[in-house]
Amino acid sequence: MSENDEFINDENEPLVEELVKTLRVYDDGCDWTAWLNWKMNSQRRISEKRFELPPARPQVMPPTLKPKKKARRRKARHNTEE
Repeated sequence: MSENDEFINDENEPLVEELVKTLRVYDDGCDWTAWLNWKMNSQRRISEKRFELPPARPQVMPPTLKPKKKARRRKARHNTEE
């Protein structure tokens, strides 16, 4: 039993899932390029009254779960033009 098992149960599951979404980046490892192009052409297909199934999203690498990178603060720019 790990130390995090106490936080994962039925009543806390939505909270844990939300924490994973906000603190981590999940990459499903699929190539979404063809699907995005298909989605961008959706209005054209509607106007042409044509139905087309969405293309497959092939698995190109294993799924990963990585921590989000913290945003760096920018240095303040001082206006020296005077």
